Amino acid sequence: MSQRTVERRFRSATGLTRGAVRQIERARTAARLLAAGEPAAGVVVKLDYFDEPHLARALRTYVGRTAGELRAGAGGAIALDVDQRLTS
Repeated sequence: MSQRTVERRFRSATGLTRGAVRQIERARTAARLLAAGEPAAGVVVKLDYFDEPHLARALRTYVGRTAGELRAGAGGAIALDVDQRLTS
């Protein structure tokens, strides 16, 4: 099976590309690290983000929270459970 076929079938089944799933998982990992008290600069290096603004954009896009909110445990109207594995 070609890579293109795998990508098409994956996107058909999930509605997302494999790259998007990797980005979401990377942002969730960053959220877990930040919530555990890891400094943003350390998360940038550990997860291979280009810089802190890149990390901030990914967090807002995929997690819906800022690094400060994650560190403070602030969740807003819909709190983020960084350990949640399934969505409802």
